[in-house]
Amino acid sequence: MNLLLPAVVSGIAVGMLYGLLAFATVVLFKATGTVNFAQGSMGALSAFVTWRLLTNHGVNTALAVVTGLAFSILLGVVTYQVSIRFRDRGDATNAIVRTLALSLLFTALIDRLWGAGQPFQFPQLLTSGGMSVAGVQVSYAALETLGIAAVLLAGFGLLFRFTDFGLLTRAMADSREVTRLLGVPNRRLATVIWGITAALGTVVALLSAHTLFLSTSMMDSYLLYGFTAAIAFGLNSLTGAIIGGLVVGLISNVVSTYQGSDWANILMFAVLVAILIIRPQGLLGRAEVRRV
Repeated sequence: MNLLLPAVVSGIAVGMLYGLLAFATVVLFKATGTVNFAQGSMGALSAFVTWRLLTNHGVNTALAVVTGLAFSILLGVVTYQVSIRFRDRGDATNAIVRTLALSLLFTALIDRLWGAGQPFQFPQLLTSGGMSVAGVQVSYAALETLGIAAVLLAGFGLLFRFTDFGLLTRAMADSREVTRLLGVPNRRLATVIWGITAALGTVVALLSAHTLFLSTSMMDSYLLYGFTAAIAFGLNSLTGAIIGGLVVGLISNVVSTYQGSDWANILMFAVLVAILIIRPQGLLGRAEVRRV
């Protein structure tokens, strides 16, 4: 019990980060039909830019973080405009493979610029220390991570549900061809969504940097678990992405605490395979109906 409650608390916090990545994955997939395998390396690259501003140029912490987020948005927009937009009405598999190639490109760029000396310690962005709640030691960083992720998920959930932008995005998710014929600027919306999802990946990188340290592969496990949450609970369900992130975070953290990370990976991916066999659209996903 002494280990279980702290594992649950930290599992919820990290699960919210998985939920952010899963949410970004679902939003991008619903709107564009593409899964961005470069999201982790894009977040890591933006985190390195933020670290560089903080450590080498003495930039104020808040300004450095804002600049890093702005860089990530620009990176997402440029990536879509240069690499994804062309021939985006063709085979979806081709676009996904392009994101894999982009992931390798950004990884190589990070290694070229900052490969020597990794991993680096990232400056403390969250409050150090912790407090005791009902006899359980809870870190302030975990609580702040939980709060920031919850605010972001709630904010973007409201954005996509109650605004004109969200309405157009949902319409594009239902039928990109119909919205194009109706004059909806699909590519402009896709550009915005690529910028938003790139920023969400950077938020996860910055919030986790104090525990992971800064390295080229720092986002690999987060991206893997974020994809697992999105796929297991439905690539077309925003609610499923959030719930899936929490479930994956809790299970992986508790199993890692008692049995080690290897068993956590085995369990999570075995469950994912079972879900895809039994319910291919995911636990909360909606099966596509194709009219012939």
